[in-house]
Amino acid sequence: MEKIKLLFTCPHGGKEKLDIPRDRNNLPPYCDDEFIVNREIKTPELTESICKNIENLSGKQPYMIIANYDREYVDFNREELCAFEKSSILAKEKYSTYHNDISLKTNEMFSQNDLYLKKNIVYYPAITLKGWRVTY
Repeated sequence: MEKIKLLFTCPHGGKEKLDIPRDRNNLPPYCDDEFIVNREIKTPELTESICKNIENLSGKQPYMIIANYDREYVDFNREELCAFEKSSILAKEKYSTYHNDISLKTNEMFSQNDLYLKKNIVYYPAITLKGWRVTY
């Protein structure tokens, strides 16, 4: 199926546990405002549904990256220092893989002809709709 240059990321809603839960006391003080361990409900299903609807309407498949890990262990929306317990090698690996996958998908989306555009892309949680974030 042909792809459309549209990437949906889903950093929360995963259920898989890792080795060491995040502990607010082990994170830098500026991480306090961002410390959330509650799991968002049905976020992966919403992401998949949106992508499927785009595919049905356009005949093109969006890119999609879904984190399958519980936010109690790793928060993919946070900078690395605030995202996981430093002693968790597994959480660091999952965090790095998630963000590397975003870079790889972005590279896949844009050809050499799009090089100028690609250099000017900034990816960060940008739009919030009733608690849902769309990353572009």
